[in-house]
Amino acid sequence: MRKYQGLDLKKDISWDEVFDAWREREIGQDWGWDSVIKDHGYDNWDDWRMSYVLRFFGNNYEQRTWKLYTISNPMTFIPNMFVGSFQGWKKYYPAGKKQARFSDLENVDTNKKVEQILENFPSETTIIGIEYQGKISLFEGTHRCAAIALAAEQGKEIQSNITIVLTSFEEHENDYFQRAITQVD
Repeated sequence: MRKYQGLDLKKDISWDEVFDAWREREIGQDWGWDSVIKDHGYDNWDDWRMSYVLRFFGNNYEQRTWKLYTISNPMTFIPNMFVGSFQGWKKYYPAGKKQARFSDLENVDTNKKVEQILENFPSETTIIGIEYQGKISLFEGTHRCAAIALAAEQGKEIQSNITIVLTSFEEHENDYFQRAITQVD
């Protein structure tokens, strides 16, 4: 079992538990995901989100080891995490950068969802991440993490019990990790 500074292991968790909790966090929320799902040509939330799972993890996502951790100090831990390579976040990267940590993001205060979350951050929440050689990239929870990084930048404190589900990429999976953190043109 790997130990990570700033993370306290709670338990092992199955992929089904990870996916079900993610669905529960997003379904029924007024974030406009229904129109995004239809605009991208998917029939439902599961099909849409599985397209991301396959892109980041390949076909062996269910065989991976997943662990749930409590983040002991999210205000310092999260800003140092890499932002996942989602196209919608590229506009917040510093000019010329293809990789960014949450603390690098620019003009994220103009993102309406981040603004809404910052105003009413949940008292507890779970995000999903990927670890590779001590570096952590976010896979799910970008708006919440951007809100935390923005609050940290502004000197505000967010009081929330934040957990992260992590899987570790092995040395031979460097390409997967680079794909997870690198924006493409």
